[in-house]
Amino acid sequence: MIVLLGISALVVVQPARDWARQRGDVRNAVALSVQAEAQLAAGDLGGARASVDGALQAAPELGQAIATSQKVMVAQINAN
Repeated sequence: MIVLLGISALVVVQPARDWARQRGDVRNAVALSVQAEAQLAAGDLGGARASVDGALQAAPELGQAIATSQKVMVAQINAN
């Protein structure tokens, strides 16, 4: 009985934990991306770069983070 309980925990609980972790990472990446946009609008290129780097580390496949990263790169190029 305990063996079956252990197997079911691995089959059900672990995928649920992975899904929740990924969902949290995406939520954090979106928040950091929005923060980077605000920092970019305020002229804080260093802060925007740090925020967008954090967003890309949390969810590298997130399109919003990638687009914000490109905006920050363009702003840095224009500043130089």
